[in-house]
Amino acid sequence: MADITGGKDEPFVVQFVRSRNKTARLAVATGLHLGLRPDGLNPSQQHLFSKLTHLALVSTVDQAVQAACDAIVIIGPLFAEFEPSLEYVRSSIKALEIARQAHIPVIVVHDQLTHQADGIHFLCELGY
Repeated sequence: MADITGGKDEPFVVQFVRSRNKTARLAVATGLHLGLRPDGLNPSQQHLFSKLTHLALVSTVDQAVQAACDAIVIIGPLFAEFEPSLEYVRSSIKALEIARQAHIPVIVVHDQLTHQADGIHFLCELGY
């Protein structure tokens, strides 16, 4: 069970108490950058790369559900663009909905200096 406090101008504090020794099982994903299409790749390779970033998110959530994790932690920008396309927002919602149905909180840690948080704030407004 997770107890989450904080927000707005305060840091989030997440306390998990699941076992006698107060440990938590976490699934961690880094560097997803949904929607990233690296320069130097041809268009079909860019499309494949973009699909693979989405599959990494889906795989992380699926494995977290199978392992009965207490939370999923995503470190780094979730989206590659400041204003992610609707396609990438929708694909992330599908994955996050699986976590929600399994009652697994998702914590996204992003760099405030890069301001790569608009997509994250939008997902929060939708309840994810």
